[in-house]
Amino acid sequence: MTEPRTRVAVAIIEKEGKLLIAQRNAGSSFPLFWELPGGRCSEGEDAATCVAREVKEETGLTVQPEASAGVFQHSYPGLTVEIHVFFCRILAGEARPCQSRKIAWIRWDEIPKYTFPPANDRIFSEAQRQRKSG
Repeated sequence: MTEPRTRVAVAIIEKEGKLLIAQRNAGSSFPLFWELPGGRCSEGEDAATCVAREVKEETGLTVQPEASAGVFQHSYPGLTVEIHVFFCRILAGEARPCQSRKIAWIRWDEIPKYTFPPANDRIFSEAQRQRKSG
């Protein structure tokens, strides 16, 4: 029997050299951990459409996915998550915590000061590699 698989799409949103992160609510999985804005893809929804919709719902920002930062798989007990990561450009709005406990704009070198779910380690290292080469 294969374990359930969930497709999610998350955004790397930068402004003035800082990265937008959100803190999960206390009642969620990985309570009070930090994460990139985004969420679960609906059935049949492509990942780029999903990331724009989820960022709008979670932060109030209208974003444009501009480039893929990769697709990452991570297995948790009883669940495999397929994470589609996009570099996104802000088109409109001011970020606010619509569905999160709080949000923060942090420098890339501040990432280790925050607790993220385990799948994020590879995402951050790959995104930073692409930023430096791009």
